Amino acid sequence: MREDMFHTRSFVAAAFSAFLLFGVACPASAAFTQQISYRLDNGSLVSLGSTNQEDLILTNINIGELFTISMQMASTNSPGTTTVATIEMASVILKTTNTYTGTHKLELFVSADNYTEPSTGVPNLLSSAASVTSLSSNGTVDISYNGYADTSNALNGTAGSATPTIQLVTDGQIGTGAGPSTTLFDSKGGAYSMTGVITITTSGALNFTAISGNTQVVALPAPPAFALLVSALPVGVLFYLRRRKMA
Repeated sequence: MREDMFHTRSFVAAAFSAFLLFGVACPASAAFTQQISYRLDNGSLVSLGSTNQEDLILTNINIGELFTISMQMASTNSPGTTTVATIEMASVILKTTNTYTGTHKLELFVSADNYTEPSTGVPNLLSSAASVTSLSSNGTVDISYNGYADTSNALNGTAGSATPTIQLVTDGQIGTGAGPSTTLFDSKGGAYSMTGVITITTSGALNFTAISGNTQVVALPAPPAFALLVSALPVGVLFYLRRRKMA
């Protein structure tokens, strides 16, 4: 009888240790939406396309008879992994139309929702990087990139944490700023959205430019799970010894 009680206690202790190490099973992640959108001259946000797949590729897009995007690629790993969540806008190939006049601002958005990892516990790192690999213009051009993580989980949400602006091109000159640009972000245990925004302002013809940008939530190091288990062991040992003394 005493031996059976010992085995029972051992099983309970093992189960408790497993719970400390691995926790309980997580529910299935909700489906996500990835979207590419634009805003012209501070107007309304207009969707160019969306998907529930990891990759989204658009070609031959005309924007307001002012800009032409020959190709734009976007990708996400929503709901993320235990180490990183990403949103990326890659190979944006853009130019102005033959009828372009004046000065205009174009904002290109890529966004995805329902990220749940990396999980909370300590604030994670929100990091952005971007680059302009080619530029040909006949006027003044400014290009920048911003990254956002928003606990409202809204597509194209920019009300949450934001990385400092990466200025890629100033007055038509490609700069050295490419990132990473970082800040802290805590999802507070809930779903969140991620958004990357490329902003282009030009006062003349933009013959060709190729732009890429990405934003990540990166898990910061946390105390390993075994430290929690070790800290709990003395309590378990004392409990067992006390029960043996009382037996």
